[in-house]
Amino acid sequence: MRISIWQQFSSNHSSSFTVIGEFATRADAERAADEVRAILKRIEDWYTEHPDGIEGVWSPWDWGQEPSPPELELAAQYQIQWEDEVIDSPDITNIRIVLDRLVIMETVRQADGGGQPFDQIMERLGGKGYIFSNIVGEQRGLVIFDLTCTAPDETTAQQIRDKHLAFNQRVRRDGAKLFFDRWYFDDMDGELSFLELVQRLQMSNCADITYTFTQFDLESDNFDAAQLPHYGRNDIDELLEVFSKRPPDWFNRREIAYILGDIGDPRGIPALVEMLYAYDPLDRPLGIRQLLRINDPSAVQALRDALPTVDKTTRQLIEDALAKFNEGN
Repeated sequence: MRISIWQQFSSNHSSSFTVIGEFATRADAERAADEVRAILKRIEDWYTEHPDGIEGVWSPWDWGQEPSPPELELAAQYQIQWEDEVIDSPDITNIRIVLDRLVIMETVRQADGGGQPFDQIMERLGGKGYIFSNIVGEQRGLVIFDLTCTAPDETTAQQIRDKHLAFNQRVRRDGAKLFFDRWYFDDMDGELSFLELVQRLQMSNCADITYTFTQFDLESDNFDAAQLPHYGRNDIDELLEVFSKRPPDWFNRREIAYILGDIGDPRGIPALVEMLYAYDPLDRPLGIRQLLRINDPSAVQALRDALPTVDKTTRQLIEDALAKFNEGN
């Protein structure tokens, strides 16, 4: 399918995706990568030979998509479902091998498919397939992983930990060994993506890089948000460490304030009290609300103690919040 034709129709299904195939050995990954390239080339060749073929599978009025003849043939060959997604030509995809066992198939610009059924193809080729997909700005597939590695020495390990510790991506250190827990495959909130992180670790001469993946299908009828990684009382130290960074990262601080209130651990009270004096006035009601969510006498007392020291507007907010809190208890 020619990009010029694709841009002419400009679908609501426009997307970016990454398909991850995990294989046992480097040789298996190389064979799979070559076969995926051949599959994409086969589809591209058909559209090159049938420049008007797009009209048979695409309607700009109902946004419908039907598999092309070679895609139907491939579905039968690999015994997979090839539903209403049409994969663009190879020139929009980048296929490479990472950490010797991963075949990464990613779009270098938007495509009209969501990556399916290449996760199934990866499995038919002897691996395990995952998809991270974003369609019309909405996440449909989410891939996270845990990674461990060994830095050259403890000093380097500490430097790496300090650099990458963030509120939503925990980094732990045990001597020279590093643990990256619950890291997103794609870049999130300015943090490195999985591929970028691996590259940085390799540049820092880290060894023994190992990982595990977990995929969540955000569109599944069976999806339960509780399955996603979440924070608990054991994460307080890491959260407070990020909160105390100087200069402060106000975006991280806001997110941590939400988490601390939801966890309800009194150890978060001093951090939430700091929000009462935040540079952004909109952060002050957040601190008040999350302190009361802790629902601990010491949190309520911390608000009362702050009354003489905060500005007039914040003082009124605290008084109103305490009045409502007292009415409900």
